Amino acid sequence: MISIRKYIVITSVLFLLTACWNNQEIDNEALVHGVGMDKSGDQFMFNVEIVKPGSTVGQSQPANQDDGANIILDIESDSLLNGARELIRKAKRRLYFGHTRVWIIGEEMAKENPLRTLDQIRRDQMNRINSYVFITENNPRDILSTPTLYENLSAVEMVSALEQTKFISEYVHLTIYELFRLAEGPTKSVYIPMIKVSKEFGQMITELDGTAVIKNEKMIGKLTKKESVGLTWLLDQVEGGSVTVELDNSERVGLE
Repeated sequence: MISIRKYIVITSVLFLLTACWNNQEIDNEALVHGVGMDKSGDQFMFNVEIVKPGSTVGQSQPANQDDGANIILDIESDSLLNGARELIRKAKRRLYFGHTRVWIIGEEMAKENPLRTLDQIRRDQMNRINSYVFITENNPRDILSTPTLYENLSAVEMVSALEQTKFISEYVHLTIYELFRLAEGPTKSVYIPMIKVSKEFGQMITELDGTAVIKNEKMIGKLTKKESVGLTWLLDQVEGGSVTVELDNSERVGLE
C-alpha cells in the first residue's frame, strides 16, 4: 500500500504537471468589440470594430481626437461563422469575440429574420450573451465608424449611452440573453433600442432614436421616443426621468 506521505507527494506532482491545453496568445488575435450586420443581396454584410494593438481601450479622450484606437473591417458572407473565418485574411489574425459589447443589426435584415443569425451567437461558447443589441436604419458600418465624443471605441460609447438612459427611462436595455428569453416566451415579442447617425453643430454623432418591435422573429414596426418611455413604464423598468405636467394654459411643472 502507498503511504499517506507518498500519496501526498504524487498528488502534488500531478497538480504541477497540469497546463492549459487551449490557450491563445493575445498578440495572435484581433479583439472585436462591436459587430454590424445587414443584408447585401442574397448575402450578409458583416462589419467588425477591432481594437488596434497598443491602443488605450476604455480611456476617455477629447472629442474628435483620433488616436487610431479602432479598425473597421468589412466582408460579405453567407453566415456569421464563415464571415469571421474569412476576415482572418484581412485582419491577419484570428478574430476573438469574447470582448464583443454590441451587435448592430441593419433594418433590412431586421425585417427578414435577425434571430436566425443571432442564434449562431448564443450557441458559440466564445461569444458573450450579455452583450447588447441595437437596430439601425443607417448602414451599421456608419455607426461603428462615427467619431466618438468621450470613449475611443464606438462600441464602448454605445454601451455607456445605453446604461446612462436609466436616468431618463426612455429605452429598454436588451442583451442577447434577454432577446431570446423574450422571443421564445409566451408573447414572442422583442423590443430593441434603435440607434442612428445625426449631425449636431457640424459634427456627426450617434444617438439612440426610438425602439424597434420584433414579433414572431421579424421587425414589424417602431416606437417613437415618447412611446418608448411608455414601454418602460408598462414593463416596470423605470428608474428615473421626468414628467412635464400642465397646470393650466400658461404654466407647466417638471416632476422628477
